[in-house]
Amino acid sequence: MGLRPVRREQLLEQLATMLESGLPLAGAWQRAVASGGGSDAMRAVGTRLAKGWSLEDALTRATREGQSPFATWEVAWLAAGERSGTLPATCARLAGHWTAHRETVARLRSGLAYPATLLLILLLVAPVDRLITGGIDSYVSALASLVARTLGLLLLAGFAAGIAGRSPGIRTLVLLGLERLPILGTPWRLAAEIRLTRAMAALWRAGVSLDETWPIAVMASGAPGLEATGTKAAEAIRGGHEPLEALDRLAGRFGREWVAAYATGESTGKLDETLERHAKRRDGDLDRALALLVRTISQAGYVLVAAMLVQKIAGMYAGAMQQVEGALRDIY
Repeated sequence: MGLRPVRREQLLEQLATMLESGLPLAGAWQRAVASGGGSDAMRAVGTRLAKGWSLEDALTRATREGQSPFATWEVAWLAAGERSGTLPATCARLAGHWTAHRETVARLRSGLAYPATLLLILLLVAPVDRLITGGIDSYVSALASLVARTLGLLLLAGFAAGIAGRSPGIRTLVLLGLERLPILGTPWRLAAEIRLTRAMAALWRAGVSLDETWPIAVMASGAPGLEATGTKAAEAIRGGHEPLEALDRLAGRFGREWVAAYATGESTGKLDETLERHAKRRDGDLDRALALLVRTISQAGYVLVAAMLVQKIAGMYAGAMQQVEGALRDIY
């Protein structure tokens, strides 16, 4: 029963503003929920806060009941901010995380809009020979049949993805496979790296301890196959060691530049600033990766459209020649 990203962003921004102005948490929550037409689950959290519960306890109880408005990692993020006495800043940072996430998703969608248009053109071009040989009715019938088959394939793919999504192991394998595709997977990998980097910077800036920051940031990234990395890093830091195993894992996933940025920021005490600079560089890489993806798919689409038109024209020419030969045989 999680909130949509836009509603999360709005709720967290309102909480940050009201808490910074000195309003108690219970009153701030109830006002924020009322302004957005909150659900029963959110009102239940507000009731527990009014009874003196901490935000961590109220959200943890809601999570156990399957009624939490936030994901597990968001609850951990808010709980860490509450324990450290920086809840207003934590709410603001988490809202900023969702703002950046929404912008990244918008960039990914806009990058795929043109390839989707090319797919539509392919569908319209595929039965064009029917338009010439059989008229508009034949073309419409062939186009409807092609669209039905395409939608059937998409529904089948969605059904298979839904089944795979219920199995964490299969879902991780599929996502890792997609991420390793040279052109198609690069934007998704960069987006995950940017989310990880900005989440870690925001948590550190909000005053959350480094051992708590790691697992929350890793979960916030949404990167598949890294679920245990944050926990191992936290265990190493609590034991007084560098999180070398986690850093090696992230180096293999995101490159040594990320590790260098982390090491520099952690050693100088400016982890948030260093990671934010790295995230900005990766923003540029993401834009270039999206441009390459669009250009590659566009070029492939043009080739397919041209090849399909040539094949249709050649087929119609061959059919016309056969009809001429048949007519000549009948005459002679």
